[in-house]
Amino acid sequence: MIVQIYEVTTCAEARAVGMMGVDHVGVLVGEGSFPREQTIPAGSKAFALSLTHDMDLIARLTGALMPDVLHLGAAPQHLPRRNCEHSRQSFQKSY
Repeated sequence: MIVQIYEVTTCAEARAVGMMGVDHVGVLVGEGSFPREQTIPAGSKAFALSLTHDMDLIARLTGALMPDVLHLGAAPQHLPRRNCEHSRQSFQKSY
């Protein structure tokens, strides 16, 4: 079973849930600086939860953070399929 927690709000919280063995740690992202994303311990996967439909902002955040998973929470009609596919190809991690 995979244990996933949404959403951590502080650096200390991100470290704590990772140290408890949580598999997936979700962080709400948007405009501004997000130091908590950088504190998720190795062994946990970082999920970036974005509620915006601004594809340029999503691309900037994804490029800066390189999360293991990008979770898009905007209404589907605001996320054109071609843009989502482009984002996936642009930021595909190699494992």
